Amino acid sequence: MVDLILLSFMLAVFALGFWLGSKYRNPKALWQALKDQVK
Repeated sequence: MVDLILLSFMLAVFALGFWLGSKYRNPKALWQALKDQVK
């Protein structure tokens, strides 16, 4: 059961990373967007 949760969590993180990678090509733009979100 725990394996399933861990697997789905890793899949979600991978999907999020892939989406962010395609949305923001360079880390600086991503960092700026993250700082804007925090404000």
